[in-house]
Amino acid sequence: MLTIQKFAQFCHCTAQTLRYYDRIDLLKPRKFVESNHYRLYDPEQAVDFFLIKELQRVGFSIREIKVILLENAPIPEKIKERVQDYKAKLAEIEQDLETFEERKMSVENEILAYEQKSQVKIKIFYEGEKRDGRQETILYHNSDCLHIR
Repeated sequence: MLTIQKFAQFCHCTAQTLRYYDRIDLLKPRKFVESNHYRLYDPEQAVDFFLIKELQRVGFSIREIKVILLENAPIPEKIKERVQDYKAKLAEIEQDLETFEERKMSVENEILAYEQKSQVKIKIFYEGEKRDGRQETILYHNSDCLHIR
C-alpha cells in the first residue's frame, strides 16, 4: 500500500487531487486509517487514476466519468459516442458558418449598392457651341442624359 504522497508521485499528480477524488467518490483509497487519517492506495489503483485522466483528456466531465465508472460502461463505446457528438457539433458549426457567410455577403452587397447610389457620377458627354452661337453642355448622370443649355 502507498501513502497518498507516494501514490500522487507515482501518478504524477498532487495529493490535493487525490483528496478531491476521494471526497467526490471518484477514486477512494483502498484503506483509510482512522487513527492518523492516512489514505492508503493500492498501486493497481493507478490504472483507475489514469483512466480518469484519459477520459478527462478526451472531454468527459467529472460527473460523466463518475457515471461511466459506476455503470461499468464499455469505455471504447463511450469514446465513440463522444466522437459522434463532436462530429454532430462540428456539422452544426459548419452550417452556422455557411449561414453567417451568406449574411455577410448580403450585407457587403447592400453596402456596395449604397455606396454606388450615394456617389454622384456625372460625365460630360459634349460641351460646345450650337449653330446659333449658344453654349450647350450634355451631361450624363449614371445612365440618365441631362441637357444643360
